[in-house]
Parts: sequence; structure tokens; C-alpha cells
Amino acid sequence: MTYSYEQEYDFEDISTFTSEFFFIAGYPLFLAFTIFYLRPRRKIITKNIILLSSLVGFLLVIPTLYLTFDVGDEVLSDIEIFLFAMYPILDSIILVPAIIAAILFFRGQVNLLWTMVMFGTIFLVLADTSYLVFLVEENYYPGHPLDILYIWSYILYALGAYSHIKLYKKSESNFS
Repeated sequence: MTYSYEQEYDFEDISTFTSEFFFIAGYPLFLAFTIFYLRPRRKIITKNIILLSSLVGFLLVIPTLYLTFDVGDEVLSDIEIFLFAMYPILDSIILVPAIIAAILFFRGQVNLLWTMVMFGTIFLVLADTSYLVFLVEENYYPGHPLDILYIWSYILYALGAYSHIKLYKKSESNFS
């Protein structure tokens, strides 16, 4: 919502970057959540799983960074380049634990929450990458159909949380 309100950035007024601040601040919180949640399962997470998920995250960030730095004749300020490069890097970082969790889910070692988190994260990465492409080509505007990918990522996160809460309540009632 803050992006829709502050569509144009004013480099003289830092308050026009509030949407970027909130969006970037969410990445460490999300990473902390995934690490906190996966920590009790560290004995079942192998080095191969970590290596595979890190490789996928790294391979996804390369084309996006290429798009970021290959903007043609357009001259971007340092802050614009920083913001354009920050999202793909942060996306690839949060994708790594999501892939680890998805691998564990398909092995039957974690619940449905992690499938929803993985697909939500994939939609978020697709949305951020598409946003970058449309923004560089100057085709993005508030209300663009691309925003549907962002909404779907949040819906999938919410469904994962709902699934986890429902499972937690069920297991809690078994102890009563």
C-alpha cells in the first residue's frame, strides 16, 4: 500500500522510501522465522540438502542481477542500483531455507506449512523478478497484474500458517 501511495521516489525526501524500508525489513524477520523453525530439525538436514538449496538460490539470483546491472543506456543512481540488487539477493537467501523445508516435506519430515511457505516464497521471487523487469522497462504501475503474484504469495503464507495452527490445535486436543 505504501508503494501505491508513494509510487515516485524523491531522492531529496527519504520518507518516500517507506515501502522499501518495510519490505526489506521483512526479509530478516522471515529468515529468522525459517531458521528458528528448522533448527529443531537440524539433525535430519544433510549437507547435500543445504548444498542443493544454496545452489538453486544462487542460480536464481544470477539472471536477476544481470537484469539489474544491464539496464541499457539508462543511468541509475546508486540508491536505485542498490534497491534493484537488494531484492534478488534477499529473495535467494530466503529461498534456501524454504527449499530445505520443501525437501523435508516431500520426505514426510515436516508438515504442510513448509509446502505453502516454499510456494509462497517462489511466488514472491517470481513477483520481485518480474517487478524488476517491468520497472526497468518502465512498464510497471500500481495495480499492475503482476501484483497478483505478491497477493498469492501472502495467501500461501497465510494458508501455511492456518494449516500449522489447525495441526497444533489438533495435537493440543490429543493431550487433553
